[in-house]
Formats: sequence, structure tokens, C-alpha cells
Amino acid sequence: MEPLFKCLLEKNKQVIFTNLTKPKSFFKRNNGLMFKDRLKKDEALMITGCNCIHTFFMKFSIDVIYLNKNLEIKKIKKNIKPFRLTLPVWSARSVIECTTGNHKVNELQVGDRLIVCP
Repeated sequence: MEPLFKCLLEKNKQVIFTNLTKPKSFFKRNNGLMFKDRLKKDEALMITGCNCIHTFFMKFSIDVIYLNKNLEIKKIKKNIKPFRLTLPVWSARSVIECTTGNHKVNELQVGDRLIVCP
């Protein structure tokens, strides 16, 4: 089982996700959220070394937060439907995938910086 992290907004320390998973193996990173039935609102998946995603074989839509190496938000793509492929965000070095409609994600803006901690 992968360790869980918290994700906070740096400027006000607001918790965005309480259950953030960071898969380490190629298999877990590649499969991501494929075949999962759903994610809870406080759950998310962070994939490092990544600047584009696919939603092949997924059962639900997701929001994706693209981060640079300093965990600064470079782009937010919302409501990506299953069986889609996104274009790369060239300045991104990692992504956070979460369920669509999380009100805390709706408050995030490009330029905000996140903190990921145990």
C-alpha cells in the first residue's frame, strides 16, 4: 500500500486533500485511476515526472492540477471525461488527479503553490 500525504494550499494552509497517494512503481503510475469505481472528495492521486494524462478505461470524470517542480499550479483542467488524452503542459513536472466537482479545487488558481506533506 502506498503512503498517504496531505495537500495544502501554501498561502493559507487550507487542506485541499487529506488522502493524497503518490505511486512509485511504473505500473501503478501508468494505471493511475484506471478501473477504479470512484474517488472520495478528499482523495487524489499525484503522479510525478508527468505533464500529460490519459483517462482510458476510467469510470468517472476527473479534474487535473498541473504543477511545476516547485509545486506551483501551472494549469487546471476540469471535467476530463473517460477515454480522453490531454495535451502536455510543458512547464509541468507532476499532476494531481481528483474527482470532478471538488469545491476546494474550484478555489485554486494558476500561480497558487501547494504543499505536500505526510
